[in-house]
Amino acid sequence: MSTWETLSAWGFTPEARPVDQIPDIPEDITDLTDHRLMELFGQYTAWTAYAAHRKAGAERAQRSAEQHLRYVTALASTRAVGERTVAGRKAAALADPEVQAAETEVADAADMAEAMAIVYENTRLKTQLISRELSRRIAQEPHENRSAKWGV
Repeated sequence: MSTWETLSAWGFTPEARPVDQIPDIPEDITDLTDHRLMELFGQYTAWTAYAAHRKAGAERAQRSAEQHLRYVTALASTRAVGERTVAGRKAAALADPEVQAAETEVADAADMAEAMAIVYENTRLKTQLISRELSRRIAQEPHENRSAKWGV
C-alpha cells in the first residue's frame, strides 16, 4: 500500500494547489483592513500546507534518486570484471554513463528538495507574521472587564 493510500484510509488527502499565485505581503502589513488580513492569512495557510506537501514529495524523490544511484553503481561495479582491484572497479563504475546520469538525477532531486524546503519555510514564516498581526489587533481591542459584565 502506498503512503497516500494509507493516509487516505485514515481520512487524509493530498493538499490541492491553491488558486492563483502566492500573494505578496505589503511592506506595512498594519495598513491592511481586518478583512483583507484574514483573507491573506487563509491564503498563506493554504500555500503553507501545499508547500509542505510538495516538500515531502521532493524529499521522497531525492531518496528515490539516491537509492537508484546506489543500485546502478553496484551494477556497474559488478560489470567491471576486467578490473582487478576494488579501486579499479569503483573507478570503472563512476565512469559508467548510467551512473553519471543517476548522479545528475540525484543532484537535480536534491536541488528541488532544497528549493521546496526554502519555499515551505518562507511561506510558514509569512503565515506567522500575518498571525502575529492578527493577534496584535485582537489584543488592542477593548475588553469588557468582569465587573462591568456582571454589574458588580
